[in-house]
Parts: sequence; structure tokens; C-alpha cells
Amino acid sequence: MEDKIHHQILVVTPNTSYGYGSKRIVANWNSLADYMYNSLSKIPKSLQTQKELISDFKKSIKANQKILELEFDKDEKLELVQKRLVEINSDLDEKYDTDPEEAEKLDSRTVSIDNAKVRGVSL
Repeated sequence: MEDKIHHQILVVTPNTSYGYGSKRIVANWNSLADYMYNSLSKIPKSLQTQKELISDFKKSIKANQKILELEFDKDEKLELVQKRLVEINSDLDEKYDTDPEEAEKLDSRTVSIDNAKVRGVSL
């Protein structure tokens, strides 16, 4: 098919269009024939590539479906481990976290002790 608006030669199918090189129409008839031949010769390679891609995707779909169909028998164990981790975290929070006011007091005492040490004063 010749696109007279853009001066291009394309092979148009219902789904797409194929071209070769710059897709420009040339004045030399021999070059134009070569251009059309080269453009048409690319179609089988392109179709073969698409078929290979389809085959690869089908294989990966089958492999992924097999993985999804596998039985995962560790759900209950994972839930128990997760609950235990939550318990451990809350226990650690209770044991080692102090109130914000207590933390400020401890920080201010630490700062005053450090300042006293710098000045050479013993407490």
C-alpha cells in the first residue's frame, strides 16, 4: 500500500502495518522494487518471532500455574510465628521502653553528668 500523504510504502494488515528501512518512496524503480522486496521479506521473520514469543509466554503461564496450584502447608506455622513475633515485640517494648518524661530526665541527668566530667567536678 502506498501512503500518498506521507510518501511511504507499507504492508498493511488488519492488526498492524509493516515497513522497511526509512519507509520512503524513492524515484529509482529498481530501488523501489528492492525496497518493496526487502519490506515483504521481513514479514515471515517478524511472524516467526511473534510465534516464538507466544510459545515462550504459554510455557511461562503453564509454569506459573503449576506453582500457584502447589499446596503450601506452612500457613498455620507462619501465622503462629507471626503471633509470637508480635508478642516478643510487645514484651520488649514493655521491658525496655520508658515513658517520654523518664527518658527526658535520664537524658538531662546524662548531659549534666557529662558536663560535670568535662569541668572536672565529681558528683
